Amino acid sequence: MKHIATDTGYMLRFELDDDFFTLLLQFCVDHNINTAELRGIGAAHQVELGYYHLERQEYEWRMLPEPVEVVSMTGNIALVDDAPYAHVHAVVSDERLQCFGGHVNRLVVGPTLEVFLDVHDVSVVRQDDEATGLKLCTFPLV
Repeated sequence: MKHIATDTGYMLRFELDDDFFTLLLQFCVDHNINTAELRGIGAAHQVELGYYHLERQEYEWRMLPEPVEVVSMTGNIALVDDAPYAHVHAVVSDERLQCFGGHVNRLVVGPTLEVFLDVHDVSVVRQDDEATGLKLCTFPLV
């Protein structure tokens, strides 16, 4: 992965076979990034997407069987247990231009993925929420 600083954070270019989450989270640790928003486009040859079933409080995961274009990726970085955590959703398309979308659990880049990471100077923390079974962003009372 390569990167360049921008006026709001960084532009990251992931390369063929990069493990997106491993490199993204290590980048956040290395650059002291606790809270950020991200958006990206590119391609992947391994993607696992999920749908959250609120009534069961669990994800249903599906590994896509073929390489895809990453048509649109959005997400954010917040802290979980004092470490950066990435919450990412994406829409991807196959060679027939059929689109699939959901929560991204795993993504291996192929051949490139371009991500803008806009860094914020606050520290948003995610904590367990009993009602949903998710780690939700928490904010101080104002």
